[in-house]
Amino acid sequence: MNKIIGISGLAGDGKDSLCNLLRTLFESNGFEFQRMALADDLKEECREALLSMYNINPLTCSRKEKSAIRDFLVFYAKVKREESKGTHWVNKLNKRIKALPKTELTRIICVPDIRYAEYEKDEAAWIKNNKGILIHVKKYQIEEHFTHKKFYSTPVNSEEAYHTPRLENLADFIIEWQDTSPTPPEDSHFSKASVVELFRLIVESIGETKKPSKAQRLQKNLEKLKKII
Repeated sequence: MNKIIGISGLAGDGKDSLCNLLRTLFESNGFEFQRMALADDLKEECREALLSMYNINPLTCSRKEKSAIRDFLVFYAKVKREESKGTHWVNKLNKRIKALPKTELTRIICVPDIRYAEYEKDEAAWIKNNKGILIHVKKYQIEEHFTHKKFYSTPVNSEEAYHTPRLENLADFIIEWQDTSPTPPEDSHFSKASVVELFRLIVESIGETKKPSKAQRLQKNLEKLKKII
């Protein structure tokens, strides 16, 4: 059985970090876990053009290089979305999911780049129509001059500014974590603790705790994880 988890959030807020942390938790509890990003197909379609124009391979580029080609990727992705009324990229992802080998275990398919909630069959709608879970991640900083006042990340472009509030409103779970740069969220005690609780809620929502033996094993592993972090 496949269970889809989509992750939305602003660029740099930790979507991939959350995916990595969830992978550790799910795999340690007997699930299969597969990361399958919508952008994988986008980068593949744009690879030759970007190599020719910028000498940048979008499949292996650094974050700095990605910033240089972001506008091109956003433009191309938008054209394809508008041509297909939001279905171009999710249709490609569906084909990759169907090509996965069968498994007797529950397979978590994590899509860490849900960015649009506009068309009837757009990315957010695809998550919901497949009975998936949408998680929205937000990163913030604490301003020294304002006690406990959070300052959240800002959108990198107008596309993010328009769609991110919609995605947040549609999210089944919202996770916030403090910017710990240069320490990545994967290495932050606070981030790990937050994701352990999120993991517990996700597992409950997909019904995996209905079997007593599974529930007991999950609880035991959660207690171990809490001690580790």
